[in-house]
Amino acid sequence: KILKRSLKVLGFLVLTLFITAFVWANWEKPSPGAMAPVVDFLQYDVQQVADSTEVAHIQKTLSKTAGVRGTTFNPQSGLLVVSYGVNDTDRKTIEETIRNSHQVQLKEKIFEKSGPRCPIDVSYIVRVKRFLCVRE
Repeated sequence: KILKRSLKVLGFLVLTLFITAFVWANWEKPSPGAMAPVVDFLQYDVQQVADSTEVAHIQKTLSKTAGVRGTTFNPQSGLLVVSYGVNDTDRKTIEETIRNSHQVQLKEKIFEKSGPRCPIDVSYIVRVKRFLCVRE
């Protein structure tokens, strides 16, 4: 009898949580930015490896690569930044494209982010909201 009652209460709580999350995900129409594809960036230090002419060739090659949204080169800092759609391509493909077409191994430059960090990865919240959202 106690087990049956506990299961009913647990079922009611789970159902309440699901309905609450469903209403939250569909409360307002998603903004265009919320439905935009996820883009990530790679930063390469090319100062020691390539001159500006070679970097221009790398940029041209990358612009033809599926999933690459754009490239930017800053000659003062020597950084080449590549933006790409995470659903369309990945880091490995981009690095292989550079290595195969230009015989250059670029070293990725990773910058440490300073300041407070959220203990929960925001991408999980976005995924749940997109999964539960039935609006277009």
